[in-house]
Amino acid sequence: MAVMLRTIGIPSRVVTGFQSGVYNPMTGWQVVRASDAHSWVEAWLEGRGWTTFDPTPSSVAGTGLLSRLSLLSDTAEQFWQDWVMSYDLDRQAALASRMQETSRRMRLPQMGDLVAGLKEAAGLVLRYAAALATLMGLVIIGIVFGPKAALWWRRRAHAQRLERGETERSDATILYQRLLDALEKRGVQKPPWLTPAEFARVLPASEISALVDDATVAYNQIRFGGHRESAPRMMRVLEQIEKM
Repeated sequence: MAVMLRTIGIPSRVVTGFQSGVYNPMTGWQVVRASDAHSWVEAWLEGRGWTTFDPTPSSVAGTGLLSRLSLLSDTAEQFWQDWVMSYDLDRQAALASRMQETSRRMRLPQMGDLVAGLKEAAGLVLRYAAALATLMGLVIIGIVFGPKAALWWRRRAHAQRLERGETERSDATILYQRLLDALEKRGVQKPPWLTPAEFARVLPASEISALVDDATVAYNQIRFGGHRESAPRMMRVLEQIEKM
């Protein structure tokens, strides 16, 4: 937008900063994350000065389970900062005052009741130890292998869609990024200032360079020529490189 405004004689500039973030009702803080980084355009209009325009499509913050988990994570982090990292004399006095006030409102349990409660809790832990260990094992396996399994599943679904001929121009970018990832694992990295065609030409002659050249031709045909039939061909080249 800034470039287009300048071509018609309107002074413009690109501004970078952050969006408003999201309010966390559990902490009372406005949370601004790195993902809220944003850029927009300001144009100089006669009689109004620098005027803000934002050509980026608006997005609505999520309200589902992931959003609530994110707010819980922010709350835990804020609690850690307030009551562990910044636990000074003022906070000690505030916490002691709260505990004193709470103890006045409720009867503290007797020592015998406390011991009995601890024994009961220990019995429950021992009773369900095997189930808890199994659950923790499944959670650890999910954390370690979950992202790789999800990536494999997405790629498999994507490949099946391409094999059925359901190809879009955007698929070319996805496949080319997969190509770059496979090459990087084999010690070949594309400089960002080279186009795909230039990158294919500068590679030393080898089995990989021939495959990259073939994949690049298919990439350009899909993205700029709309040749859907080139997608399976690019997929086969990718599979060859990934098996090397």
